[in-house]
Amino acid sequence: MLLGGLPGLVPVMRMGIERSVLSQAFHTTRCYSSRASSPEFVKSIKTHCTKWYEQQRPIAIERFKELTSRWNTMSGYEAIQKHKERVESESIRLKELQESKTQAKAAYVNAVAERSTAQRNISDLLTRKASWNDSDLAEYTRLLHSEHSLAKAEERTEQEYEEAEDRMERGFDDLMRSVMRRYHEEHLWSDRIRSVSTYVSLGMGALNVLIFMLALLLVEPFKRQKLARALEERIKVSEQAAYDRMQATITSVEGHLDRLEGNLTGRSTSSKTSTDASRDSTSSPSTPSTPPSLRSALQFEFPKYAWINHLADWFSIVKHQTSRFFYGLLPLSLGEQTSLAAGATGIFVAGVITYCASALF
Repeated sequence: MLLGGLPGLVPVMRMGIERSVLSQAFHTTRCYSSRASSPEFVKSIKTHCTKWYEQQRPIAIERFKELTSRWNTMSGYEAIQKHKERVESESIRLKELQESKTQAKAAYVNAVAERSTAQRNISDLLTRKASWNDSDLAEYTRLLHSEHSLAKAEERTEQEYEEAEDRMERGFDDLMRSVMRRYHEEHLWSDRIRSVSTYVSLGMGALNVLIFMLALLLVEPFKRQKLARALEERIKVSEQAAYDRMQATITSVEGHLDRLEGNLTGRSTSSKTSTDASRDSTSSPSTPSTPPSLRSALQFEFPKYAWINHLADWFSIVKHQTSRFFYGLLPLSLGEQTSLAAGATGIFVAGVITYCASALF
């Protein structure tokens, strides 16, 4: 009993398992959809994406710099980068030298102004030398000492100014040489890259020509053969279809001619039977005598119909030759071939009927 009830229990268990799986999937999908539609979930996704971007951004920048440096090393642009850095450092140094020159010039101008002021005060005291007192003498002595120190300071500041100006000129010359060297290296690099690009262009052109020649020598014959096979198959299919239709048309015409021949044969048989009956009636002794004219009319014998067989044979020969001729007319379409065959057959049948009618009547 237990083993006999197992086949009916299996579908029930299968249905229960399927229902539980479907309900669990529906519950999971609904929870996920409700969770996805919540603002907290969207906010957490945005936070996670922002955090991932902040973590990956420095790594991407470092990798980009590394790739750039490798490319510069391979292409020879690293030397130009060094010249650029040297030009930038020379320009910064020139700015510093200009500032030091400006400061030295300001110190020299101040020293010259102070010495001029001291000399002017000494000249004023010397103009009123007759009325000097002790304070004027002390002032004159102090001005002489300061004028001596101011003269030394003026000479020192002048020398510093000249040295700063010389350093600035040398820095400017160094900057110009660095710029010229940089542009010279860039020009050489551009010429080298241009020559490489020219060779690459020539190589690409040669590769394109090679691919074209390979396609012309290998692919095009295969495509041509494939196209020829496809066209040949289509022509064969169309020829077979035209041949089948022509055979069907010829078969229908043959059937029609056979029916016409049967009708003509039956008519000739009935005519012959009626002629024999009339002969029997005229030859019987119980029949009354007939006039000679009526007798001659009744004794008229219909022509023999052996020529119908000859006509049928001739018609079959003409039909066969006509079908072969129409089948050989490939430039004509199937409809034109059918129409031409039907017209020729109709003309021939009409001629046969006309000849038979003229022979009978």
